[in-house]
Amino acid sequence: MEPQTGDNLSFEDAALVRQVQQGEMRAFEQLVVKYQGRIYNLCLRMVSHAESARDLTQDTFLKALQAIQRFEHKSSFFTWLFRIAMNLSITYRRRSKRIRMQSLDAGDSSAESGGEQAGRLQTLVAEQNMLAPPDEMKRAELHRQVMAALEELDEDYKAVVVLRDIEDMDYESIAAVLEIPIGTVRSRLHRGRLALLERLKPAMEKAG
Repeated sequence: MEPQTGDNLSFEDAALVRQVQQGEMRAFEQLVVKYQGRIYNLCLRMVSHAESARDLTQDTFLKALQAIQRFEHKSSFFTWLFRIAMNLSITYRRRSKRIRMQSLDAGDSSAESGGEQAGRLQTLVAEQNMLAPPDEMKRAELHRQVMAALEELDEDYKAVVVLRDIEDMDYESIAAVLEIPIGTVRSRLHRGRLALLERLKPAMEKAG
């Protein structure tokens, strides 16, 4: 869930942002330390490549610093920062797709394994009987298949699934990050999960 739900955290971030707007760069360093892990995890789940995720994380904070004078405190800093990271990640994915289509030398686009947060999506898939995997299937293999299927989703669906099922954000926070109505969040999440199921069915049938 978005950590900015508490008033104390919101006030703390707002105070730090105001200090940055007044030229206190140490305050921005505190914000970087506070959120760089969450931003990196988001970028990694969206682009499935560690080096690219690190670059996107740096780009996110650079862009935030460049635009922070225009931040008007109408939303939480965390929501605003997540929106920047998500937009950069979606742009990266779309550009990468175009490059892969134009080149026979495209790199491996399979999702990276590992990470405790991604395990929540794997558990959710199993608990909701979306897959009903056989008992003998190893957890690591299920994880690999789930993340590979997630990588194939369209950006709009993947963004919602990542924010809800991996980042554990509530619908209101997701709507704020993506700047879409809550009804659209629910619809995309439903369709995204169904798309995951369709992509995972062949692997599950083969394993069974």
